[in-house]
Amino acid sequence: MSESFFFNAIRQLRRAVESAGEPLSILKSFEQVLSDPDIRFQFLIMLNSPAWIEPLAATGFFDGHPALSREENDMVLEAALRYLARMAPTAPRSVAYFATYIPITNPRRLSIAVETAIALPSRDGVMITNHIVVALLSGTGITRTDTLSTLIIRLCEQNQILPAMVLFRIVCELSDEDGTARPSRMDDYRLLQMLDKCAPAIAKVAAKDALNAMLVMLRKAVATKQHGKSDPLQISHTCGDQRLRSTHRIGPYDLAGSLVGPVRNAMESAIQSGSIELKAAMNLLDEQPYLIFKRLRIHILNTFADQEPAVARETLLNRDLFDDHRFKHEYARFIDNRFNLLNAESRQTILSWIEAGPDLAKFRELFASNIGRIPNDQEEERRIEYWKYEKLWWIRHHLTGSWAATFVEMQKKYGEPQMADLNVRMSGAFGRESPVDAEELKGKDVNGVVRFLKKWVPPSTTLGKLLAEVLEMRSTLRSPLLRASLRPMQCSFVIYTRSTSKH
Repeated sequence: MSESFFFNAIRQLRRAVESAGEPLSILKSFEQVLSDPDIRFQFLIMLNSPAWIEPLAATGFFDGHPALSREENDMVLEAALRYLARMAPTAPRSVAYFATYIPITNPRRLSIAVETAIALPSRDGVMITNHIVVALLSGTGITRTDTLSTLIIRLCEQNQILPAMVLFRIVCELSDEDGTARPSRMDDYRLLQMLDKCAPAIAKVAAKDALNAMLVMLRKAVATKQHGKSDPLQISHTCGDQRLRSTHRIGPYDLAGSLVGPVRNAMESAIQSGSIELKAAMNLLDEQPYLIFKRLRIHILNTFADQEPAVARETLLNRDLFDDHRFKHEYARFIDNRFNLLNAESRQTILSWIEAGPDLAKFRELFASNIGRIPNDQEEERRIEYWKYEKLWWIRHHLTGSWAATFVEMQKKYGEPQMADLNVRMSGAFGRESPVDAEELKGKDVNGVVRFLKKWVPPSTTLGKLLAEVLEMRSTLRSPLLRASLRPMQCSFVIYTRSTSKH
Protein backbone atom coordinates (compact mmCIF):
# COMPACT_ATOMS: atom_id res chain seq x y z
CA MET A 1 0.00 0.00 0.00
CA SER A 2 1.42 3.36 -1.05
CA GLU A 3 1.62 6.33 1.25
CA SER A 4 -0.69 8.39 -0.98
CA PHE A 5 -3.32 5.62 -0.95
CA PHE A 6 -3.21 5.47 2.86
CA PHE A 7 -3.67 9.20 3.41
CA ASN A 8 -6.32 9.43 0.68
CA ALA A 9 -8.30 6.60 2.33
CA ILE A 10 -8.05 8.29 5.75
CA ARG A 11 -9.33 11.58 4.29
CA GLN A 12 -12.30 9.83 2.65
CA LEU A 13 -13.15 7.97 5.87
CA ARG A 14 -12.93 11.15 7.93
CA ARG A 15 -15.31 12.96 5.54
CA ALA A 16 -17.71 10.00 5.69
CA VAL A 17 -17.67 9.96 9.51
CA GLU A 18 -18.18 13.75 9.72
CA SER A 19 -21.06 13.59 7.20
CA ALA A 20 -23.22 11.93 9.86
CA GLY A 21 -24.21 9.23 7.40
CA GLU A 22 -25.64 5.87 8.43
CA PRO A 23 -22.72 4.00 10.10
CA LEU A 24 -23.52 0.53 8.78
CA SER A 25 -23.74 1.80 5.19
CA ILE A 26 -20.40 3.59 5.53
CA LEU A 27 -18.76 0.46 6.89
CA LYS A 28 -20.04 -1.63 4.02
CA SER A 29 -18.99 0.88 1.39
CA PHE A 30 -15.45 1.02 2.80
CA GLU A 31 -15.23 -2.70 3.54
CA GLN A 32 -12.30 -3.32 1.19
CA VAL A 33 -10.33 -0.28 2.38
CA LEU A 34 -10.94 -1.18 6.04
CA SER A 35 -9.35 -4.60 5.55
CA ASP A 36 -5.98 -2.86 5.82
CA PRO A 37 -4.87 -3.00 9.50
CA ASP A 38 -3.32 0.50 9.59
CA ILE A 39 -6.40 2.12 8.06
CA ARG A 40 -8.67 0.06 10.31
CA PHE A 41 -6.65 1.24 13.34
CA GLN A 42 -6.79 4.94 12.34
CA PHE A 43 -10.50 4.69 11.59
CA LEU A 44 -11.28 3.46 15.09
CA ILE A 45 -9.24 6.30 16.58
CA MET A 46 -11.33 8.94 14.79
CA LEU A 47 -14.72 7.65 16.06
CA ASN A 48 -16.40 9.65 18.84
CA SER A 49 -20.05 8.65 18.63
CA PRO A 50 -21.80 5.68 20.31
CA ALA A 51 -23.86 5.26 17.11
CA TRP A 52 -21.02 3.21 15.69
CA ILE A 53 -20.98 0.56 18.45
CA GLU A 54 -23.56 -1.90 17.08
CA PRO A 55 -22.53 -1.47 13.41
CA LEU A 56 -18.91 -2.16 14.36
CA ALA A 57 -19.99 -5.28 16.22
CA ALA A 58 -22.10 -6.42 13.25
CA THR A 59 -19.14 -6.09 10.87
CA GLY A 60 -16.69 -7.97 13.07
CA PHE A 61 -14.59 -5.11 14.42
CA PHE A 62 -14.72 -6.61 17.94
CA ASP A 63 -13.88 -10.14 16.79
CA GLY A 64 -10.73 -9.69 14.75
CA HIS A 65 -10.33 -9.81 10.98
CA PRO A 66 -9.55 -13.27 9.51
CA ALA A 67 -7.18 -11.84 6.92
CA LEU A 68 -5.00 -10.07 9.49
CA SER A 69 -2.07 -11.51 11.37
CA ARG A 70 -2.16 -11.95 15.14
CA GLU A 71 -0.04 -8.83 15.69
CA GLU A 72 -2.25 -6.78 13.35
CA ASN A 73 -5.42 -7.98 15.04
CA ASP A 74 -3.94 -7.18 18.46
CA MET A 75 -3.34 -3.60 17.34
CA VAL A 76 -6.86 -3.20 15.90
CA LEU A 77 -8.66 -4.84 18.83
CA GLU A 78 -6.82 -2.57 21.24
CA ALA A 79 -8.05 0.43 19.27
CA ALA A 80 -11.59 -1.01 19.30
CA LEU A 81 -11.48 -1.42 23.06
CA ARG A 82 -10.21 2.13 23.45
CA TYR A 83 -13.13 3.35 21.36
CA LEU A 84 -15.56 1.54 23.65
CA ALA A 85 -13.82 3.04 26.68
CA ARG A 86 -14.40 6.53 25.24
CA MET A 87 -18.08 5.72 24.80
CA ALA A 88 -18.58 4.43 28.37
CA PRO A 89 -20.13 7.65 29.76
CA THR A 90 -22.69 7.98 26.92
CA ALA A 91 -23.61 4.34 26.16
CA PRO A 92 -22.77 2.31 29.28
CA ARG A 93 -24.98 -0.70 28.60
CA SER A 94 -23.79 -1.21 25.01
CA VAL A 95 -20.16 -0.67 26.00
CA ALA A 96 -20.41 -3.21 28.82
CA TYR A 97 -21.99 -5.77 26.55
CA PHE A 98 -19.74 -5.45 23.50
CA ALA A 99 -16.50 -4.97 25.47
CA THR A 100 -16.84 -8.59 26.54
CA TYR A 101 -16.58 -9.57 22.86
CA ILE A 102 -12.93 -8.50 22.83
CA PRO A 103 -10.62 -11.05 24.48
CA ILE A 104 -8.19 -9.64 27.06
CA THR A 105 -4.92 -11.31 26.15
CA ASN A 106 -2.26 -8.77 27.15
CA PRO A 107 -1.61 -6.19 29.89
CA ARG A 108 -2.43 -3.19 27.67
CA ARG A 109 -5.88 -4.52 26.87
CA LEU A 110 -6.39 -5.39 30.52
CA SER A 111 -5.60 -1.82 31.55
CA ILE A 112 -8.11 -0.43 29.04
CA ALA A 113 -10.79 -2.85 30.26
CA VAL A 114 -10.18 -1.81 33.86
CA GLU A 115 -10.45 1.89 32.97
CA THR A 116 -13.69 1.14 31.13
CA ALA A 117 -15.15 -0.72 34.12
CA ILE A 118 -14.30 2.20 36.39
CA ALA A 119 -16.16 4.61 34.10
CA LEU A 120 -19.35 2.51 34.01
CA PRO A 121 -22.27 2.45 36.45
CA SER A 122 -22.44 -0.33 39.01
CA ARG A 123 -24.23 -3.15 37.15
CA ASP A 124 -22.50 -2.48 33.84
CA GLY A 125 -19.10 -2.26 35.50
CA VAL A 126 -19.61 -5.69 37.06
CA MET A 127 -20.15 -7.18 33.60
CA ILE A 128 -16.70 -6.06 32.46
CA THR A 129 -15.21 -6.95 35.85
CA ASN A 130 -16.22 -10.56 35.26
CA HIS A 131 -14.44 -10.38 31.91
CA ILE A 132 -11.34 -9.01 33.69
CA VAL A 133 -11.46 -11.84 36.23
CA VAL A 134 -11.41 -14.42 33.43
CA ALA A 135 -8.36 -12.70 31.92
CA LEU A 136 -6.52 -12.66 35.25
CA LEU A 137 -7.27 -16.31 35.88
CA SER A 138 -5.85 -17.04 32.43
CA GLY A 139 -2.55 -15.47 33.48
CA THR A 140 -2.76 -12.04 31.86
CA GLY A 141 -0.17 -9.75 33.46
CA ILE A 142 -0.92 -6.49 35.27
CA THR A 143 1.01 -3.28 34.64
CA ARG A 144 -1.43 -0.62 35.96
CA THR A 145 -2.00 -1.51 39.59
CA ASP A 146 -3.29 2.00 40.29
CA THR A 147 -6.36 1.54 38.09
CA LEU A 148 -7.02 -2.01 39.31
CA SER A 149 -6.92 -0.70 42.88
CA THR A 150 -9.33 2.06 41.90
CA LEU A 151 -11.70 -0.50 40.38
CA ILE A 152 -11.72 -2.59 43.57
CA ILE A 153 -12.37 0.52 45.67
CA ARG A 154 -15.15 1.65 43.32
CA LEU A 155 -16.83 -1.76 43.47
CA CYS A 156 -16.73 -1.56 47.27
CA GLU A 157 -18.30 1.91 47.17
CA GLN A 158 -21.05 0.57 44.88
CA ASN A 159 -21.68 -2.30 47.32
CA GLN A 160 -20.55 -4.82 44.70
CA ILE A 161 -18.71 -6.81 47.35
CA LEU A 162 -18.53 -10.19 45.60
CA PRO A 163 -16.75 -9.05 42.40
CA ALA A 164 -14.50 -6.79 44.45
CA MET A 165 -13.55 -9.69 46.70
CA VAL A 166 -12.96 -12.02 43.73
CA LEU A 167 -10.57 -9.50 42.19
CA PHE A 168 -8.83 -8.97 45.51
CA ARG A 169 -8.37 -12.69 46.14
CA ILE A 170 -6.83 -13.16 42.68
CA VAL A 171 -4.39 -10.35 43.38
CA CYS A 172 -3.48 -11.86 46.76
CA GLU A 173 -2.67 -15.28 45.33
CA LEU A 174 0.93 -16.22 46.08
CA SER A 175 2.92 -19.38 45.72
CA ASP A 176 2.04 -22.30 47.95
CA GLU A 177 4.29 -23.41 50.76
CA ASP A 178 5.55 -26.24 48.55
CA GLY A 179 7.23 -23.67 46.30
CA THR A 180 4.79 -23.73 43.39
CA ALA A 181 5.17 -20.42 41.54
CA ARG A 182 2.30 -17.99 41.66
CA PRO A 183 0.81 -16.68 38.40
CA SER A 184 3.04 -13.98 36.93
CA ARG A 185 0.43 -11.21 36.99
CA MET A 186 2.52 -8.49 38.61
CA ASP A 187 5.85 -8.09 40.34
CA ASP A 188 6.16 -7.70 44.09
CA TYR A 189 6.60 -3.93 43.92
CA ARG A 190 3.29 -3.44 42.09
CA LEU A 191 1.56 -5.94 44.37
CA LEU A 192 2.58 -3.94 47.43
CA GLN A 193 1.57 -0.65 45.81
CA MET A 194 -1.85 -2.07 45.11
CA LEU A 195 -2.35 -3.52 48.58
CA ASP A 196 -1.37 -0.21 50.14
CA LYS A 197 -4.13 1.51 48.21
CA CYS A 198 -7.07 -0.89 48.20
CA ALA A 199 -6.65 -3.29 51.13
CA PRO A 200 -8.00 -0.88 53.80
CA ALA A 201 -11.04 -0.11 51.63
CA ILE A 202 -12.05 -3.71 51.01
CA ALA A 203 -11.30 -4.66 54.62
CA LYS A 204 -14.02 -2.22 55.67
CA VAL A 205 -16.74 -3.98 53.67
CA ALA A 206 -15.56 -7.60 53.62
CA ALA A 207 -13.31 -7.70 56.63
CA LYS A 208 -13.07 -11.39 57.41
CA ASP A 209 -12.59 -12.56 53.81
CA ALA A 210 -10.17 -9.77 52.90
CA LEU A 211 -8.08 -10.13 56.04
CA ASN A 212 -7.97 -13.89 55.73
CA ALA A 213 -6.76 -13.58 52.11
CA MET A 214 -3.99 -11.20 53.18
CA LEU A 215 -2.96 -13.34 56.15
CA VAL A 216 -2.71 -16.41 53.94
CA MET A 217 -0.63 -14.38 51.48
CA LEU A 218 1.71 -13.29 54.27
CA ARG A 219 1.92 -16.84 55.60
CA LYS A 220 2.98 -18.14 52.19
CA ALA A 221 5.55 -15.37 51.83
CA VAL A 222 7.03 -16.14 55.26
CA ALA A 223 7.06 -19.86 54.44
CA THR A 224 9.56 -19.22 51.66
CA LYS A 225 11.99 -17.93 54.31
CA GLN A 226 11.98 -21.11 56.40
CA HIS A 227 15.46 -22.22 55.35
CA GLY A 228 14.87 -25.65 56.85
CA LYS A 229 13.57 -24.44 60.21
CA SER A 230 10.92 -26.73 61.62
CA ASP A 231 9.65 -24.53 64.46
CA PRO A 232 7.22 -21.92 63.05
CA LEU A 233 7.97 -19.56 65.94
CA GLN A 234 11.63 -19.47 64.93
CA ILE A 235 10.86 -18.24 61.43
CA SER A 236 11.39 -14.59 60.60
CA HIS A 237 11.32 -13.20 64.11
CA THR A 238 12.84 -9.96 62.81
CA CYS A 239 10.33 -9.72 59.98
CA GLY A 240 8.87 -6.22 59.80
CA ASP A 241 10.32 -4.86 63.07
CA GLN A 242 9.61 -1.22 62.24
CA ARG A 243 6.80 -2.03 59.84
CA LEU A 244 4.46 -2.90 62.69
CA ARG A 245 4.30 0.75 63.64
CA SER A 246 5.39 2.85 60.66
CA THR A 247 4.92 3.04 56.92
CA HIS A 248 6.72 0.11 55.32
CA ARG A 249 9.36 0.44 52.67
CA ILE A 250 9.03 -1.93 49.78
CA GLY A 251 11.91 -4.37 49.58
CA PRO A 252 11.86 -6.81 46.66
CA TYR A 253 14.44 -8.85 48.56
CA ASP A 254 11.97 -9.41 51.42
CA LEU A 255 8.36 -9.69 50.28
CA ALA A 256 7.30 -11.12 53.64
CA GLY A 257 8.66 -8.13 55.55
CA SER A 258 7.12 -5.67 53.11
CA LEU A 259 3.69 -7.32 53.34
CA VAL A 260 3.47 -6.68 57.08
CA GLY A 261 2.60 -3.00 56.56
CA PRO A 262 -0.41 -3.54 54.25
CA VAL A 263 -1.70 -6.39 56.45
CA ARG A 264 -1.42 -4.21 59.54
CA ASN A 265 -3.11 -1.24 57.83
CA ALA A 266 -6.00 -3.36 56.55
CA MET A 267 -6.58 -4.94 59.94
CA GLU A 268 -6.53 -1.58 61.71
CA SER A 269 -8.92 -0.12 59.12
CA ALA A 270 -11.37 -3.02 59.50
CA ILE A 271 -11.41 -2.86 63.30
CA GLN A 272 -11.64 0.92 63.38
CA SER A 273 -14.60 0.94 60.98
CA GLY A 274 -16.42 -1.71 63.00
CA SER A 275 -16.36 -4.22 60.13
CA ILE A 276 -14.78 -6.78 62.43
CA GLU A 277 -14.43 -7.03 66.19
CA LEU A 278 -11.04 -7.03 67.80
CA LYS A 279 -11.52 -10.53 69.19
CA ALA A 280 -12.45 -11.90 65.74
CA ALA A 281 -9.39 -10.23 64.20
CA MET A 282 -7.14 -11.77 66.85
CA ASN A 283 -8.72 -15.16 66.19
CA LEU A 284 -7.71 -14.84 62.53
CA LEU A 285 -4.15 -14.14 63.62
CA ASP A 286 -4.21 -17.07 66.06
CA GLU A 287 -4.99 -19.42 63.15
CA GLN A 288 -1.65 -18.60 61.51
CA PRO A 289 1.51 -20.41 62.62
CA TYR A 290 4.43 -18.01 62.35
CA LEU A 291 5.93 -15.61 64.84
CA ILE A 292 5.06 -12.49 62.87
CA PHE A 293 1.35 -13.20 63.44
CA LYS A 294 1.90 -13.42 67.20
CA ARG A 295 3.68 -10.09 67.08
CA LEU A 296 0.89 -8.59 64.97
CA ARG A 297 -1.59 -9.80 67.56
CA ILE A 298 0.18 -7.83 70.30
CA HIS A 299 0.32 -4.76 68.07
CA ILE A 300 -3.39 -4.92 67.24
CA LEU A 301 -4.33 -5.53 70.87
CA ASN A 302 -2.20 -2.56 71.87
CA THR A 303 -3.92 -0.32 69.31
CA PHE A 304 -7.47 -1.32 70.32
CA ALA A 305 -6.97 -2.44 73.93
CA ASP A 306 -9.99 -0.44 75.10
CA GLN A 307 -12.24 -2.90 73.24
CA GLU A 308 -10.84 -5.90 75.15
CA PRO A 309 -9.28 -4.58 78.38
CA ALA A 310 -9.39 -7.98 80.12
CA VAL A 311 -7.46 -9.61 77.27
CA ALA A 312 -5.02 -6.71 77.27
CA ARG A 313 -4.35 -7.12 81.01
CA GLU A 314 -3.90 -10.86 80.64
CA THR A 315 -1.40 -10.32 77.83
CA LEU A 316 0.53 -7.68 79.76
CA LEU A 317 0.88 -10.10 82.68
CA ASN A 318 2.19 -12.92 80.48
CA ARG A 319 5.67 -13.53 81.89
CA ASP A 320 6.76 -15.43 78.80
CA LEU A 321 6.09 -12.38 76.61
CA PHE A 322 7.85 -10.15 79.12
CA ASP A 323 11.02 -12.27 78.90
CA ASP A 324 10.98 -13.32 75.23
CA HIS A 325 13.29 -11.07 73.20
CA ARG A 326 11.42 -11.99 70.00
CA PHE A 327 8.39 -10.01 71.21
CA LYS A 328 10.42 -7.18 72.72
CA HIS A 329 9.49 -4.50 70.21
CA GLU A 330 5.72 -5.01 70.42
CA TYR A 331 5.56 -5.85 74.13
CA ALA A 332 7.66 -2.80 75.11
CA ARG A 333 5.34 -0.45 73.25
CA PHE A 334 2.30 -2.32 74.56
CA ILE A 335 3.25 -2.04 78.23
CA ASP A 336 4.22 1.61 77.82
CA ASN A 337 0.88 2.49 76.19
CA ARG A 338 -1.37 0.31 78.34
CA PHE A 339 0.28 0.16 81.77
CA ASN A 340 -2.61 2.28 83.04
CA LEU A 341 -4.98 -0.67 82.48
CA LEU A 342 -3.27 -2.54 85.31
CA ASN A 343 -4.36 -2.14 88.92
CA ALA A 344 -1.87 -1.54 91.73
CA GLU A 345 -1.37 -5.25 92.41
CA SER A 346 -0.70 -6.05 88.74
CA ARG A 347 1.72 -3.15 88.44
CA GLN A 348 3.59 -4.46 91.46
CA THR A 349 3.80 -7.85 89.76
CA ILE A 350 5.59 -6.27 86.79
CA LEU A 351 7.94 -4.37 89.09
CA SER A 352 8.71 -7.54 91.07
CA TRP A 353 9.78 -9.23 87.82
CA ILE A 354 12.16 -6.34 87.20
CA GLU A 355 13.44 -6.41 90.77
CA ALA A 356 14.17 -10.16 90.53
CA GLY A 357 16.41 -9.57 87.52
CA PRO A 358 17.07 -11.77 84.47
CA ASP A 359 17.89 -15.43 84.15
CA LEU A 360 21.63 -15.35 83.55
CA ALA A 361 21.92 -18.83 82.06
CA LYS A 362 21.51 -17.66 78.48
CA PHE A 363 23.77 -14.67 79.08
CA ARG A 364 26.54 -16.91 80.40
CA GLU A 365 26.18 -19.27 77.47
CA LEU A 366 26.38 -16.48 74.89
CA PHE A 367 29.24 -14.77 76.73
CA ALA A 368 31.28 -17.96 76.78
CA SER A 369 30.53 -18.62 73.11
CA ASN A 370 31.57 -15.12 72.03
CA ILE A 371 34.38 -14.27 74.46
CA GLY A 372 35.72 -17.75 75.18
CA ARG A 373 35.32 -17.60 78.95
CA ILE A 374 32.59 -17.31 81.57
CA PRO A 375 31.65 -13.78 82.72
CA ASN A 376 33.06 -12.53 86.00
CA ASP A 377 30.96 -11.13 88.86
CA GLN A 378 31.35 -7.54 87.67
CA GLU A 379 30.18 -8.39 84.17
CA GLU A 380 27.18 -10.28 85.50
CA GLU A 381 26.26 -7.38 87.78
CA ARG A 382 26.43 -4.98 84.84
CA ARG A 383 24.21 -7.31 82.80
CA ILE A 384 21.64 -7.45 85.61
CA GLU A 385 21.62 -3.69 86.11
CA TYR A 386 21.36 -2.87 82.40
CA TRP A 387 18.61 -5.47 81.92
CA LYS A 388 16.63 -3.80 84.71
CA TYR A 389 17.26 -0.39 83.15
CA GLU A 390 15.86 -1.51 79.78
CA LYS A 391 12.74 -2.91 81.45
CA LEU A 392 12.25 0.27 83.47
CA TRP A 393 12.67 2.25 80.26
CA TRP A 394 9.56 0.54 78.92
CA ILE A 395 7.43 1.93 81.77
CA ARG A 396 9.39 5.11 82.51
CA HIS A 397 6.30 7.29 82.06
CA HIS A 398 4.51 5.41 84.85
CA LEU A 399 7.24 5.20 87.52
CA THR A 400 6.79 6.89 90.88
CA GLY A 401 8.63 7.09 94.20
CA SER A 402 11.79 5.05 94.66
CA TRP A 403 11.41 3.38 91.28
CA ALA A 404 11.41 6.77 89.53
CA ALA A 405 14.53 7.76 91.47
CA THR A 406 16.26 4.51 90.56
CA PHE A 407 15.44 5.05 86.91
CA VAL A 408 16.85 8.60 86.94
CA GLU A 409 20.13 7.36 88.40
CA MET A 410 20.38 4.63 85.76
CA GLN A 411 19.61 7.11 83.00
CA LYS A 412 22.42 9.37 84.19
CA LYS A 413 24.77 6.40 84.16
CA TYR A 414 23.81 4.80 80.85
CA GLY A 415 22.04 7.46 78.81
CA GLU A 416 19.23 6.48 76.46
CA PRO A 417 19.30 2.73 75.72
CA GLN A 418 19.74 1.98 72.04
CA MET A 419 18.04 -1.41 71.98
CA ALA A 420 15.47 -1.26 74.78
CA ASP A 421 12.59 -2.05 72.42
CA LEU A 422 14.43 -3.38 69.36
CA ASN A 423 16.29 -6.54 68.39
CA VAL A 424 17.91 -5.01 65.30
CA ARG A 425 18.96 -1.44 64.63
CA MET A 426 20.08 -0.33 61.18
CA SER A 427 21.90 2.89 60.37
CA GLY A 428 23.98 4.34 57.59
CA ALA A 429 25.83 7.42 56.46
CA PHE A 430 25.32 9.38 53.26
CA GLY A 431 25.66 12.83 51.79
CA ARG A 432 28.57 14.90 53.10
CA GLU A 433 29.22 12.91 56.29
CA SER A 434 32.74 11.51 56.62
CA PRO A 435 34.44 8.97 58.88
CA VAL A 436 37.31 11.48 59.32
CA ASP A 437 37.00 14.91 60.92
CA ALA A 438 38.08 17.89 58.81
CA GLU A 439 40.32 19.26 61.56
CA GLU A 440 42.14 15.94 61.71
CA LEU A 441 42.96 16.15 58.00
CA LYS A 442 43.99 19.81 58.19
CA GLY A 443 46.56 18.91 60.84
CA LYS A 444 48.35 16.44 58.58
CA ASP A 445 51.16 17.25 56.17
CA VAL A 446 51.64 15.29 52.96
CA ASN A 447 53.55 12.55 54.77
CA GLY A 448 50.78 12.28 57.34
CA VAL A 449 48.12 12.02 54.64
CA VAL A 450 50.19 9.31 52.94
CA ARG A 451 50.48 7.28 56.13
CA PHE A 452 46.75 7.62 56.75
CA LEU A 453 45.74 6.62 53.22
CA LYS A 454 48.02 3.58 53.25
CA LYS A 455 45.87 2.12 56.01
CA TRP A 456 42.53 3.43 54.78
CA VAL A 457 40.05 1.61 52.50
CA PRO A 458 37.38 4.06 51.27
CA PRO A 459 33.89 3.07 52.49
CA SER A 460 32.13 5.73 50.42
CA THR A 461 32.69 8.84 48.31
CA THR A 462 32.24 11.11 51.33
CA LEU A 463 35.83 10.89 52.56
CA GLY A 464 37.14 11.59 49.08
CA LYS A 465 35.04 14.73 48.88
CA LEU A 466 36.31 15.85 52.25
CA LEU A 467 39.91 15.26 51.14
CA ALA A 468 39.23 17.25 48.01
CA GLU A 469 38.00 20.19 50.05
CA VAL A 470 40.67 20.16 52.74
CA LEU A 471 43.69 19.54 50.50
CA GLU A 472 44.64 21.66 47.52
CA MET A 473 44.24 18.67 45.23
CA ARG A 474 45.57 20.10 42.01
CA SER A 475 48.88 21.05 43.58
CA THR A 476 49.08 18.31 46.20
CA LEU A 477 48.50 15.45 43.76
CA ARG A 478 51.58 16.62 41.89
CA SER A 479 53.62 15.46 44.88
CA PRO A 480 55.58 12.36 43.75
CA LEU A 481 55.47 11.03 47.31
CA LEU A 482 51.70 11.19 47.49
CA ARG A 483 51.19 9.77 44.02
CA ALA A 484 53.59 6.90 44.66
CA SER A 485 51.97 6.05 47.98
CA LEU A 486 48.37 6.04 46.88
CA ARG A 487 47.04 2.70 45.69
CA PRO A 488 45.57 2.98 42.15
CA MET A 489 41.98 2.79 43.43
CA GLN A 490 42.61 5.50 46.02
CA CYS A 491 44.33 7.83 43.60
CA SER A 492 41.62 7.63 40.97
CA PHE A 493 39.03 7.85 43.71
CA VAL A 494 40.42 11.10 45.14
CA ILE A 495 40.86 12.65 41.69
CA TYR A 496 37.33 11.65 40.71
CA THR A 497 35.72 13.09 43.83
CA ARG A 498 37.66 16.30 43.32
CA SER A 499 36.27 16.70 39.81
CA THR A 500 32.71 15.80 40.78
CA SER A 501 32.69 18.07 43.82
CA LYS A 502 32.99 21.08 41.50
CA HIS A 503 29.68 20.41 39.79
